[in-house]
Amino acid sequence: RRSAKQTFVSANDFEPALIPSKTIPDPDKKPDDWDERAKIPDPDAVKPDDWDENAPIEIVDEKATKPEGWLVDEPEEIDDPEAASPDRTGMMRRMANGRHQRWTTNPKCKKAPGCGKWKKPMKDNPAYKGKWHAPLIDNPNYKGSWKPQEIPNLEYYIELDKPDFDPIAAI
Repeated sequence: RRSAKQTFVSANDFEPALIPSKTIPDPDKKPDDWDERAKIPDPDAVKPDDWDENAPIEIVDEKATKPEGWLVDEPEEIDDPEAASPDRTGMMRRMANGRHQRWTTNPKCKKAPGCGKWKKPMKDNPAYKGKWHAPLIDNPNYKGSWKPQEIPNLEYYIELDKPDFDPIAAI
């Protein structure tokens, strides 16, 4: 059984509070010299001489050779003789004269390692290092996260008796 005085709401559930807190955050701003960065770039670090920031991510694999059986003289796509209606499979291409023509993958290329002009593949560049950044070191000026000090609340008062409010029926 619940008593008539039982409550489901505490004084902390109200904003502003029913009874003001004893302390409040100091309204002062964070000092200009306050440094919250735990790590900073090393000011004494120097980019290595061999570091090329402009090196590409990938380079042409000069050791690659054309696979045996590559059909250089065969096009990758051919005119699709069965493409009479626009709902057929194949890729629509606009020709120079303005008419549309349907293309399909060359069936000879499906059996070969590839068709058309062969070019050397790309590979990861071992010289690629990306943009250089100085390593991070502990910040000698680090003061931690800034939090305003708590100061006495001038509006604080001590309530000797619990307030006797009327019950809250709805919010």
